[in-house]
Amino acid sequence: MINKEWFGTEEISCPNINDDTSYELTSNNHKITVVNYLNVDKIFKDLFKKLGE
Repeated sequence: MINKEWFGTEEISCPNINDDTSYELTSNNHKITVVNYLNVDKIFKDLFKKLGE
């Protein structure tokens, strides 16, 4: 997380994970933060800039 403006997040209720690795959405578990958007152009630009230094 070099720049928090390069991604979007959302707070949701923690889903239940089943034995087969599927999941069920919930509404009453503790909250978790999930990333729902990445600005890959800015992330890769920063990565390649640092690799070239």
